[in-house]
Amino acid sequence: MKTKVIFKRDINNDNEIVAIFPYVRWNSKSEFMPSVVCYAHIGQHFGVEFDYGFGLPTATESEYKDLLKELKGIYDDTELVVLKRLPLRSILWSALKR
Repeated sequence: MKTKVIFKRDINNDNEIVAIFPYVRWNSKSEFMPSVVCYAHIGQHFGVEFDYGFGLPTATESEYKDLLKELKGIYDDTELVVLKRLPLRSILWSALKR
C-alpha cells in the first residue's frame, strides 16, 4: 500500500515541519471543506482543512528527513510517497466523490 504525503514548513508556527496526508480524511463535519490528516513531532496526528498547506513553503529533504523517519516507524506497513506539491484538483475530485 502507498500513502502520499507532503512536508511543509509552518511559517505561522516557528517553522515547524509538518506532514500533510492530502488523501487521508480526518473526521470532518464539513463536506464542503474536508479535513485531512496532518502530523508533527509535537502534537502528533491532528486534522487540518485541506487547504492548510497551500500557503506554506514546501520543506526541503534535509528539513523533513527526521519527521519522515518517525513516520516510517509509525507506518511500517505502507510505502510513504513524498509529493513535491499539493494536488489540488485530485483532492477536490476525491472529496466530491464521497
